[in-house]
Amino acid sequence: MQNYTLLQALGRQPKPVLLKRGLAATYEEWLASAEYILREGNPHVILCERGIRSYQSGTRATLDLAAIPVMQGLTHLPVLEYLPSGIDSVSLVVAADKLRPCQYQLLGDIQKMLKPDSIHVTDDMAIVAAVGRKMAFKPGTSGKIFAALGENGINIRMITQGPDELNIIVGVDNKDFAGAIRVLYDSFVK
Repeated sequence: MQNYTLLQALGRQPKPVLLKRGLAATYEEWLASAEYILREGNPHVILCERGIRSYQSGTRATLDLAAIPVMQGLTHLPVLEYLPSGIDSVSLVVAADKLRPCQYQLLGDIQKMLKPDSIHVTDDMAIVAAVGRKMAFKPGTSGKIFAALGENGINIRMITQGPDELNIIVGVDNKDFAGAIRVLYDSFVK
């Protein structure tokens, strides 16, 4: 993100650029790095939120859940979140309105560069995160989350958890987003 010569060179070539946010970068610094690419003529910049520096020694980064909506308000560029979900898989969460114009080109580039066994696009999902410093030390927390959602008819479509066990992130249908928030609030906060 701070190698300006490289950013300028990326701006002079036609391929899409996935610009990951630096671990200590502000939103403004991230956008300024994207400007180096755009200024050289490459309009195909995708901003990728992968987390910010954590105060925990057991993890490299903590996902900044506010980044997507904040960045969508600051730029016209597509913004996605990178969620490592396993050794051989990657999940990308992208706002649909930002993905639609370049979806097939992006999928083709992913196929060409990474050669995955398969690629799946799932529409109409919302991301819900349960965050707490002591979750790692309370057995059954994830079970309680999954049970509460299931007992209230909310289907979990995706699950990921940070290595420091400070958060559990689930993907649910958009229509279930408000209900999922209510269920988790009632189960853990009320």
